[in-house]
Amino acid sequence: MSGGPIINGQGDIIGFNGRHGNPLFGDPFVYADGSKPTDAERQKMVGLSWGLPLSVLAQAAPEMMKEVEPAFTGLVKQVYDNAKAVTVRIESRSKSQQLDADQGSGVIIAKKGKTYYVVTARHVVQYSDQNYQLITPDGRRYALDYSKIKQQEGQDLALVQFTSDATYSVATIADYRLQANDRQWVFTAGWPKGESLINQRFQFTVGWRFSSERGSILAQNTASLTDGYEMVYTNMTQGGMSGGPVLDTQGRLVGIHGRVESGEFGGVQLGLSLGIPTNTLLGQLQLWGIERELLQVETNSPSEADKNQEIQMILVQLVTMKAPPQNATANDWINYGNQLWRMSISDISEQAVAAFDKAIQLDRKSYAAWYAKGLALREADKYRDAVHSFEQAIAIDNTHYEAWQQKSWALFNLKQYREALASIEQAIQRNNQDAVLYMRYGVMLETLERYPEALEAHTKAINIQPHSFFAYTVRGNVRKNSGDLPGAIEDYSQAIKINPQYDDAYNNRGIARYNSGDKQGAIADFDQAIKLNPNLVEAYMGRAIARLGSKDMVGAIDDLNQAIKINPQLGEAYFFRGSVRYLSEYQQDGIEDMQKAEQLLCHQQGSPLCQTAKDFLKEMEAGR
Repeated sequence: MSGGPIINGQGDIIGFNGRHGNPLFGDPFVYADGSKPTDAERQKMVGLSWGLPLSVLAQAAPEMMKEVEPAFTGLVKQVYDNAKAVTVRIESRSKSQQLDADQGSGVIIAKKGKTYYVVTARHVVQYSDQNYQLITPDGRRYALDYSKIKQQEGQDLALVQFTSDATYSVATIADYRLQANDRQWVFTAGWPKGESLINQRFQFTVGWRFSSERGSILAQNTASLTDGYEMVYTNMTQGGMSGGPVLDTQGRLVGIHGRVESGEFGGVQLGLSLGIPTNTLLGQLQLWGIERELLQVETNSPSEADKNQEIQMILVQLVTMKAPPQNATANDWINYGNQLWRMSISDISEQAVAAFDKAIQLDRKSYAAWYAKGLALREADKYRDAVHSFEQAIAIDNTHYEAWQQKSWALFNLKQYREALASIEQAIQRNNQDAVLYMRYGVMLETLERYPEALEAHTKAINIQPHSFFAYTVRGNVRKNSGDLPGAIEDYSQAIKINPQYDDAYNNRGIARYNSGDKQGAIADFDQAIKLNPNLVEAYMGRAIARLGSKDMVGAIDDLNQAIKINPQLGEAYFFRGSVRYLSEYQQDGIEDMQKAEQLLCHQQGSPLCQTAKDFLKEMEAGR
């Protein structure tokens, strides 16, 4: 039977049989640290079968361990090849027990001479009592020097390095932001953990990434939106993929994967995947002394996928799904519904709700089934039905704060503000150490213009997460909107100190500085926001207004032109450009701009500039 497979209880091959232990073969009995057993210990080993572990085989002949490449085509194939070229595996072994190994992933992001720099999640390489090895896409192994690993408290990011004569691909970093209501296709990649090396397949999944605004609503658990996590996406991910890349449809790095929302409900896991966006990564790299010149950074957004590409990506999602088995349990249907829900496609979302209903039919007392159904209904904008599902979950078990939190957002969207606040207060009673809960509470209070209470809520969030630049930014927004401009500027400055690449903080500080009378300081902040994000339309609008205040009409029109180029439906940009043009030598162009402004602004429900645009247009046409 020499050479035959050794198979564990799950059917995985974990090694190959070679021989029985026998001193006549020399001394096959050696412990992991190189020491040999005593005579008594050796006698106990005689008669046992001994095999060649896959870990040894993998190191001795990595080409034998290569998995079959998936049959991707078109855009998906291009992104897959790019992901495979820049994604590394990072193994950690205890210095005292060398056979025990853990695993994570990483992304090659820069090269200087023969030194390569790899970004990963901090939790992958944070312990000094571990030996770390990095495995490159060609299977070569490099020992990592722990003293050279860069880490930062409050950010789940780390930078490691290795030196090699070999040539490896370097990821292109994409630095742009999604608009509030946007979502985009993204891909995650990495090396999931397995019970044997035969399971260490390269994992590549497709899903939707949401804007930071939308993500802040969809994220649900304590782990969400802390330690730099601001990116929320639907991709199915597994342990071992932490530190791996999140890529856009051009194969460019848009984030570092690190977490799956951690809510465990009766044997099933519900929630989304979480990553740290490249905006935060670039700020951290700057603090670590990685020169921008070493990085390949692009700031343009990818073009939208066409119908054929959309079909390709949906098929990839469907192929990776595990349908419920025969005689499926309630938990089987919940897990299946969760996969369907993550696809975030309307007709499939209905199937997700149907799957959760199947689970409820099997177990009407399943908290997880009612809670999951509420998530799917809320995502489909069926807020009233979602509230009902969350209430059913709470009636079964009211100790979980997540259902109270999600119910509050659904109620808020129904404009039932008093009930929404009461619900999130119940969530806080059950978990008063969740910074995200306080931030959401603060946002609700701010929307109702209850600024002192909102300020108190955001301050509690900062006390819990003092390294969160996002927490300082949202508190700065409250201070700005309540008229405390010095306090707002102080908060935005602190956010920038934590993350020098955070364009929103520069933009908001520019607004606060302009409102406080510092026009040149405002323009400098808008300049920096635009440098960091050339597609940030709000910064062009802010700089245009600041330039108007400084009598720079030419510069203001240039900024308004750029704002309209980025967003041709931006009524405010036409309004200001029309006003400037009319007062200059382009009177007819000004009238046409104001006509466009009136059309767009009055189409927006409750726009404060609608009536003003109508009045200005009437005066312009009368004085023509």
